[in-house]
Amino acid sequence: MRVRPKIVPASEPEVAAMQAFFASRSFQTALSTHTYSNLWLYPYGYDAFLPANDGDYQEVTALAIAVNGYLAGPSATTLYLANGVTTDHEHETHGTLSWTPEIGGDADGFWPPSSRIVPLA
Repeated sequence: MRVRPKIVPASEPEVAAMQAFFASRSFQTALSTHTYSNLWLYPYGYDAFLPANDGDYQEVTALAIAVNGYLAGPSATTLYLANGVTTDHEHETHGTLSWTPEIGGDADGFWPPSSRIVPLA
């Protein structure tokens, strides 16, 4: 039988650097931009429940997707369960309204060609 390794939050240097960066500022909003799926995601990713200020998220989200028509909602129910996402951390730790736009469709893939950058933006 394998023993589950101990999980140490922010043990990776990149994660520790991002936590320090956020802690040194007072961001009101944040985007963790990814490719692809044409989604506009917000907390929570680790479980299927809504943030207490879901109305704020829905209001700003409606403005953000008004033109692009992205599917939007909490990460856990709109895409899949995901632990350790920055949107959850920023929301819980700093009160930041935080989203993950997943930009581009199947044809764009994870590395869209340079000719697709402006249309996607």
